[in-house]
Amino acid sequence: IQFILRLITMNTPSPKQQLMQLISGYWVSQAIYGVAKLRIAEQLASGPKTAFELAEKVNCDAGALRRTLRALASVGVFAQDEEMRFSLTEIGDCLREDSSTSARPSTIMLTEIFYSSWGNFLHSLQSGQPAFEQQTGQPLFEYLAKNSDKAAVFDAAMVSYMSEESEAIATTYNWPSTGKIMDVGGGSGGLIRAVIAKEPQLSGAIFDLPEVIDRNQELYGADEVLRECEFHRGDFFSSIPQGADLYMFRNIIHDWDDDRSISILKNCERACQTGGKVLLLEYVIPEGNTSFAGKWLDLMMLVGPGGQERTEKEYRNLLESADLEVTNIIPTATEMSIIQAQPK
Repeated sequence: IQFILRLITMNTPSPKQQLMQLISGYWVSQAIYGVAKLRIAEQLASGPKTAFELAEKVNCDAGALRRTLRALASVGVFAQDEEMRFSLTEIGDCLREDSSTSARPSTIMLTEIFYSSWGNFLHSLQSGQPAFEQQTGQPLFEYLAKNSDKAAVFDAAMVSYMSEESEAIATTYNWPSTGKIMDVGGGSGGLIRAVIAKEPQLSGAIFDLPEVIDRNQELYGADEVLRECEFHRGDFFSSIPQGADLYMFRNIIHDWDDDRSISILKNCERACQTGGKVLLLEYVIPEGNTSFAGKWLDLMMLVGPGGQERTEKEYRNLLESADLEVTNIIPTATEMSIIQAQPK
């Protein structure tokens, strides 16, 4: 028994080794980014191939590609067989653009827009201010408005990243039998589309910045559900259109600090008609040491737009400051929760 225990101990990384694995995590993320940009997963969709065969297809160095795929196979992104051919795993399949679980747009976005800002994380840690703005000289959303290529990358990532959450929200919440739902900051319309597709008796509306509405026109026009929606241009820091029975904010409030979040929510409270409701669709951080993706997304908000994820108590206090009262918090099949509130 002692011999077996020694073997187990030998195979268990030491605390230092575990720390080094965490520190070198960016090696993995950059390797994944590289193969995502080259669309290696698409090339493997038809079956296993050698690195040489793949390199000819995507115009890259065969030796470097073999070494990269070998490393990624060791963490489950690809699989390597005895004939030195590589194939997709369930994880690797998520790098295909046309996969139902595609994470390729998110992979590109997190690397091309935010990766270098994480290299300046110490600035955010010491100042509490976004490293992205310190690096680029512009707040995130101003930067996207001025850089259409990056905005396209960001929009594609939001569509991909939020598709699973949209479905979970649409199937979890007890939607009203009639009325209008407005998706505030609705962007490409993935959430409102999921809701209206499930509840066709409802009418939908999207409210967002003029440039966001404009750059998504082609997407709206190509979708049968979105074509029937209303589109409102404006700035939720100034005002929010009246006339909806329910206002949704999916991953909007987490983009902003408390003062600006309260400003948005006060405008929503003013827009609400009698009986109107507000839904915040956010990650509600649990207390304690529980593993939770929202705790890392919270740091992304610190580095990127300067916002934050919040606990249940923090959301209750935030809504209270905007004269809104939390009436229910509903978990979904994902880590996102539905926070229901209404004017006092």
